[in-house]
Amino acid sequence: LTSAGITFTSHSFPDHYVFLPRDIDFKAPVLMPEKDAVKCTQFATQQHWFVPVNATLDVQFTQSLLTLLEKKYDR
Repeated sequence: LTSAGITFTSHSFPDHYVFLPRDIDFKAPVLMPEKDAVKCTQFATQQHWFVPVNATLDVQFTQSLLTLLEKKYDR
């Protein structure tokens, strides 16, 4: 967002936080990661938006992980 020139106020919450309506009750639009948005579906409004987070694993990491799993499970 910053690189796009958007000014915002960041609010951090710990992992596995149980959100309450007051946690996201702001006059301005609220952007949150998709994993947090699913915890807010009961009280989110039209001003609450989620941002999908996509992870792309390195090819070498993926191959190493598959090799370890194959060894562990004798495949």
